[in-house]
Amino acid sequence: MKWSKYNYLFTTKKNKKLLYNSITNNFIELNKDQYDSLQKFKENPDENKHIISDELINAGIIVENDKNLYYSLKLEKQLTKFDTSYLALTIVPTAACNFDCTYCYETNRPEIYMDDITENKIVEFVKSYSEANRLRVTWYGGEPLLAFDRIVSLTEKLKAVNTNYEAYMISNAYLLDKNVSDKLKSLSITGLQITLDGLQETHNKRRPHLHHSDSFQTITKNLDYLFETNKDIKVALRVNIDKTNENEYHKLYDYLKTRYNTENLNIHPGYVTNIYSSCSSTGCEFDREHKNEFVLKQFKEHNIPMSLYPKTSIGGCTARHINSFVIGAKGELYKCWNDLGLKEKEIGNLHINEQFNNKLLVRYLVAADQLDDQKCQNCFFFPICNGGCPFSRIANEFEDEDIDCCHVAKNNLKQYLELHYENIIENE
Repeated sequence: MKWSKYNYLFTTKKNKKLLYNSITNNFIELNKDQYDSLQKFKENPDENKHIISDELINAGIIVENDKNLYYSLKLEKQLTKFDTSYLALTIVPTAACNFDCTYCYETNRPEIYMDDITENKIVEFVKSYSEANRLRVTWYGGEPLLAFDRIVSLTEKLKAVNTNYEAYMISNAYLLDKNVSDKLKSLSITGLQITLDGLQETHNKRRPHLHHSDSFQTITKNLDYLFETNKDIKVALRVNIDKTNENEYHKLYDYLKTRYNTENLNIHPGYVTNIYSSCSSTGCEFDREHKNEFVLKQFKEHNIPMSLYPKTSIGGCTARHINSFVIGAKGELYKCWNDLGLKEKEIGNLHINEQFNNKLLVRYLVAADQLDDQKCQNCFFFPICNGGCPFSRIANEFEDEDIDCCHVAKNNLKQYLELHYENIIENE
């Protein structure tokens, strides 16, 4: 038996003895005797076998072989990847958008709207997955609310095919007016992701509407009505952060939390990357260390409850799941929404009765897999970070990119855990 490499044993600045395990995600406070015993076993397990107990083994602190834990994770990951019990679709009813965001990776936003033929092809596609007992749909764009009638029409047909249906929407919320809000429940849309990039002036500059100067006021008024009339809706409010607006995050956070006193609003930063964005030329994007500094600053200086405690990550995204697809407005199929509009990244098309582009499909399902990466296999953080974004990993291997896929806390775990511990103690 030996000390698991997934253990992190440390002493805080206030001399508290703590143990974190990244496989089980357990966080344990120790007394001095417990800490000293574990420290001795860590340094010399052969001479300290007397401390081995069922409790330590069951907690994953002392293990026979870390490989067994890794293979268990690998099996769970593979089962998740090839789970055919559900079908997940990201559907783009239109490629058009009413905004012209400065950093948008979708540089080409043609005025393409889904037609009736494509709508019916989607229904046929869903019917072909008869073994799937759940259907999950995410409405995406462009701006999906520009084609709201299509969403209504297609939802009715999809719910008739699979009654175990749930939907989510990613929208700029400019068109989320009373008419739309009142229909969300009937459309089984239980959650929304909406973006505000700062207070009024900053947001309107970074995310300008094509024809109107003040999208901020329209969006917040729409949210006023949404939260007033729909008590069950969950809103993930994303703030796209880079070096040009990072100092306004806490101001926007306080403004929104004051305006919307609801637990159904989750505000979180989304970091602008250099992939397909204007930041690639201006250098405004965050690297991992800058993300870390930002998170700690929000927590320590502005009392914003950032995600300091790691979470074991087993699930995957659309790109890695065999029954998940992105469907464009013309019926084109993709595995990742970053690929929308790129002809060379299509894995198929609903209007063409040919097989999938198997070379590209296989690449997304298994290539550049973190489970086969020796660095990931040997890394303490693997159960936490899940190996990073598949899109980024594939870009690194096949497109000569150099994207950092590692967890934001990789070089700062002690600081994160210590702050988390102190926050727990203060709130007891």
